[in-house]
Amino acid sequence: MTRHLAVVFRGTGGIIGQDYVSRVCQGAADLIEEFNPRWPATMGGLPVGAAGSLGDKSMQHSVDIAVADAKQLIDAKLAIEPNRMVIVGGYSAGAVVAARVREWLLWKYPRNYLCSFSFGDPTRPAGGCYYAGTPTPGRGISSWRYGNIYDWRHCWLANPGDMYTSVPDNHVGDIMDTAYDMVTRFELTDPLGTAQAIAAKVPEIVAEALADPLAAFQAIGIAGAFVATNPPTLPHITYEFAEVWPGQTYLGLAIQHVRDWSQRAVAA
Repeated sequence: MTRHLAVVFRGTGGIIGQDYVSRVCQGAADLIEEFNPRWPATMGGLPVGAAGSLGDKSMQHSVDIAVADAKQLIDAKLAIEPNRMVIVGGYSAGAVVAARVREWLLWKYPRNYLCSFSFGDPTRPAGGCYYAGTPTPGRGISSWRYGNIYDWRHCWLANPGDMYTSVPDNHVGDIMDTAYDMVTRFELTDPLGTAQAIAAKVPEIVAEALADPLAAFQAIGIAGAFVATNPPTLPHITYEFAEVWPGQTYLGLAIQHVRDWSQRAVAA
């Protein structure tokens, strides 16, 4: 039996084989085959996980590289096996790549899309959840969000308190979106380009803050509380321990989701 094609993207600074997305694939290895397209998974030189070299590309640049490579990989695999089903998964910044790849896959190969999952997803729309679950409040921190919250083939794993996937769905969140977009364009090796990208966003942040100072203070408070946890960003890095319901972790639910859809396709 040909296993389903799993195209996955680790979190920033993550290690292939150890990241959440690899652990999901390992939990369904009898049904799916893991592929990791070229994905720098860097933040422009900011120290995150295994990333943090001066020559690192910005997150936005890294995402573009990964999306292009993933498209080539899927094209090549489906040219050989046109009926092979595809699973897409991502964690953190990798979830941004996964969302863009999923959007493309549904446009070009809608019949080959089997299911998908994302941990700590900055692109999570308000209401994005897992099958029959109660959505985590708010929405992802990215200004670009993607996904049909009524299509249960996708499973959003959103730990309450994880700022990257759960900012308020109001003006407070809008301010945080703008700041996030600015940070993801940061690149130490391109100071001019980075400065231009930041300069383009600063007036927007200032205007939003002046229009609603209370919202600006609330945004700062949410971000401060998130990094003040022990360890910092705790809700974003404990998906293997945090429970969706008693006895079931977010990581375990992702594995269950992928196995369920993969077995359905095999049975069909």
